Amino acid sequence: MGNDGSERVGLKFTSPDDISGGYLLERDYGEKYGSAVSKFTTVSGESYVVKYPEYASIDEVNYIADKFQEIEDAVKDKNSNLSELIDIRSFADKYLLEEFSRNDASGSTSSYFYKDSDRIDSLVYAGPPWDYDKTFGENSAKIMKQTNTLNFLTSHAGRTLLFFDLYQNSAEFLETVKSDYAENFRPYLEELIRDGGVIDELAEIVASDHEMDAERWGFGRSLPMQWIKEIKDYIKERMEFTDKIWIDNEDIHLLYFPRDKESHSLYIGICDGDSLEYMPYDYVSRGNEEYWYDADTGEIIDENTPITRDMTIIAKEKDE
Repeated sequence: MGNDGSERVGLKFTSPDDISGGYLLERDYGEKYGSAVSKFTTVSGESYVVKYPEYASIDEVNYIADKFQEIEDAVKDKNSNLSELIDIRSFADKYLLEEFSRNDASGSTSSYFYKDSDRIDSLVYAGPPWDYDKTFGENSAKIMKQTNTLNFLTSHAGRTLLFFDLYQNSAEFLETVKSDYAENFRPYLEELIRDGGVIDELAEIVASDHEMDAERWGFGRSLPMQWIKEIKDYIKERMEFTDKIWIDNEDIHLLYFPRDKESHSLYIGICDGDSLEYMPYDYVSRGNEEYWYDADTGEIIDENTPITRDMTIIAKEKDE
């Protein structure tokens, strides 16, 4: 463990001649990170597992760790040339998929990145996508059920602000998000939810499987139709909001919820006059908050408060 909080773990053997590529990385933490053979953390504490090569030399780990540290530093600088480090389109695609679907993991776990050899491509790419079971309102975190907010992939505790910093500091990234949403992502969403579209087609494919599950486990056979309606309604509501900010360019207010340190903090974007349907779980008070308040004015903020400005919102812990 370095003095800066970083960690690098690899094996002591001779590295291949070219250590610049062939890397598949998974952002992870906890036991899955702890049990990995080859891994590293960045200065801010973000943790990555080297999935391929699984048995990487320490030179290989140091190489790719340096690359990701360079990216982490660059996204905080509005003047950096990120297009020399990352494929911005793939990062925008990654952000769109995570943000729109309200992925409970929010890019922190089961989140992949890859880098090819410099002989082929020197950039780091976001992807491939993986693990979207807790999405479209089927989330353990209540704030991820809300359709009219952004969370910039900051909902998980203990994660860095990689995509938040990209969104705030890189005009190229934000413009790519907006153009990709309007030109590619949104048309596919329309195809998903239309009558006879992708969701209906998939529902028909799995209908017989559901019948067998219903017989085996004894749950109601009408549930798939209910789920189809719920997911379509959720997507429609989500589109109404994302159309406002990524097509109509409506401004959002930024709500900052400090946790135990900056890199563990939650940010929420919300349109003027809208309110939060849910207050977030606070990892400092461990859910033992009496109320939330505006750090500047002391005003109590709850699920029904219309948001009209940027705010830092702090939890008041219950008296022991």
